[in-house]
Amino acid sequence: MARAFTSTRGHCFSGMFRWTLFSRVVVFVLVTSVEPVCGFSTETDRIKPCPEIQEAIQRLLDTSDKEEFSAQLEGFRKRHGPHYQQLIPQLFYYSMGDKGQERRHDIKEAMAFGMIAQQLEFSNGNIFNALIPYLNTDDESLRRAIENVFGGFENTSSGRPPDFSLYYSRIWRDFRKGMDPPDGLIRYMYERNPGTALLTMNLAARLDRNESRQITWAEHVISDVIWKHTHKFLKPHVVEPVAAEQLAKLSRSKNWWARLYVAEIMCQHEGFRQPEIIQRLKKDDHPLVRKAMGFETEETQP
Repeated sequence: MARAFTSTRGHCFSGMFRWTLFSRVVVFVLVTSVEPVCGFSTETDRIKPCPEIQEAIQRLLDTSDKEEFSAQLEGFRKRHGPHYQQLIPQLFYYSMGDKGQERRHDIKEAMAFGMIAQQLEFSNGNIFNALIPYLNTDDESLRRAIENVFGGFENTSSGRPPDFSLYYSRIWRDFRKGMDPPDGLIRYMYERNPGTALLTMNLAARLDRNESRQITWAEHVISDVIWKHTHKFLKPHVVEPVAAEQLAKLSRSKNWWARLYVAEIMCQHEGFRQPEIIQRLKKDDHPLVRKAMGFETEETQP
């Protein structure tokens, strides 16, 4: 059975801290929790609580005196600023709650991340850089919560596609170093919007002009058919030959991130599925491409 696509996901799909992002965190953490697992756990990509920081957060929230509250905030600023790479995951952990502690997870705790982020003036870049290591977590609640926060960076108002400009800088730097960008970030982007992800990767990769233009054109042709499906100008199973041809060309690209686009398009849009491409990409050299082809395995299960 084909996977359903949603924007905040299962698989198929800078400045001041904005109120919209704050509200996303508050709403989400009230209904989710993280299994207890100071800092980063490389084995499971989970946030490991630091008792000292967790206690400091609790003391801050328990403070009713305005001057004492300001003094404690200044302590956070001096100890953890200006980038807050250790503090942000700890705040996120605190706000999501901990099943291992016998305490009620209430609105005050859920609001801790947003409130302290506003007071310390976390930038979107601060939050992104601190949380990106955990996008590859095996903890579904944590991953969905982080994806929900990242969605607040993407300015999808008025039906526009997500804005991945914040992620572009990280991807560009990684490519310049001869590295692949973090798997968790790439998977999130492609699941969120394959077309925007492909164009972002194409821009960051700095290919020669002709190759880059070919990829841009292919994405345009394929997205045009998807638009026609969405607005019912074409039936979902109907794909114009020129779009099928462009998809096939991308499936043979030397760039794994172009082949990943093909896999994700076929995952999210059944009409684009071509048996020959499916069989080939199931054996692709890149693990993210093979993983994206999991929809085919799911469909063949009884």
